[in-house]
Amino acid sequence: MGTSWESFVIHQVKSVLNIDDEIYYYRTQDGAEIDLLIRRENKWLAAAEIKLSLSPKLTKGSYLAMGDLGIEKLYIITPGQERYLYESGIEVIGLVDFLSVIKG
Repeated sequence: MGTSWESFVIHQVKSVLNIDDEIYYYRTQDGAEIDLLIRRENKWLAAAEIKLSLSPKLTKGSYLAMGDLGIEKLYIITPGQERYLYESGIEVIGLVDFLSVIKG
């Protein structure tokens, strides 16, 4: 189910991006990972972890990736509608609200 949710989210994100926007997946051999990176005009527009859970947990790899890429704000996209601060620089957000944040 998690993989299907991830694919659905990425498809929805692609549908609202500008034609020149770029999307990436980041993973290193050390286990640093971010599910979705969006780049607009050579700047990171958004970085997101995609979680099926309504009470998501981040792994050490997410924090490592944030450091590797200089990401100051990470979104955790869930199937819920709640939006709240997970911790400093990390926000849990529903898909509909995330699409509004990135809409070009």
